[in-house]
Amino acid sequence: MIDIPANARFSFLEFLDSNGSSVSSPDDLGPVASLLYELILHTDLAIAERNISTDLPSYATLGLEARVNPVTGQDLVFMNARDSAYTVTFSLHDNTLKAQISGMASPYEYKVRMTGKKEYPPRVVKQFSAFIPQGVLATTQEGKKGRLITVYRDKYSSEGDVIDEERISEDFYAPTNRVEIWPLNAAETDATPSDDVSVQDQEDEDGSSESDSEGSTEGIREDSPEIEGDDAAAADEEKGAMDEQQSTDGNKNEAADKKDSSDVKTATKKKKEEK
Repeated sequence: MIDIPANARFSFLEFLDSNGSSVSSPDDLGPVASLLYELILHTDLAIAERNISTDLPSYATLGLEARVNPVTGQDLVFMNARDSAYTVTFSLHDNTLKAQISGMASPYEYKVRMTGKKEYPPRVVKQFSAFIPQGVLATTQEGKKGRLITVYRDKYSSEGDVIDEERISEDFYAPTNRVEIWPLNAAETDATPSDDVSVQDQEDEDGSSESDSEGSTEGIREDSPEIEGDDAAAADEEKGAMDEQQSTDGNKNEAADKKDSSDVKTATKKKKEEK
């Protein structure tokens, strides 16, 4: 029996210490703590601390697990704000643990509601080893589904109306990956030759496009002197016209002649350099 005093705080670990219990295994304490936690949810006791395992144990129901571990300090703690005490009684029948909680009657009824249940499939992790023969697949870890659920405690009046909805917890158990060991040559088989061909084809395409672009550039360079040569010839004709005009215009035409001759020299120099 466990007595929960009025207006008091209850700790499962402190209860074990005060009774001189030598049980320290979480697997042995888990069924008792989980059953006690489920009873608490049907009362007005306020939960202060509650822990869960990494994987849902076989003895626990999703959303109703409570983990207690004296080694790590994981505890189950709740508060009794009433002016009357509660009493929890455990009994064992045909290897089945049962429990009930009793106390002064309450004008309200509390019910547990679970929503948002989801499952997450495990992933497959492939590892390759040279010590695994061909055609053999070894599994070092079996996969497990991940689970998620949200727990509420609803408060009902004597007429059956919902007065309050309290969100208690959101329990999540991550999925466990399945680990497979494959032969080393299986990794070589997984490589697709088409990928290598496509990469080579891409390199050939890049090479051809690069050569095409270089060829087009060389064509432009060969044409450039001819274009500049035509400009130079036009400039020579313009020079002759300017020389004739220089004899009549004097100093003004002389300045224009210097400017034009500079342009012609520049064009001629470019022609020689590019040739």
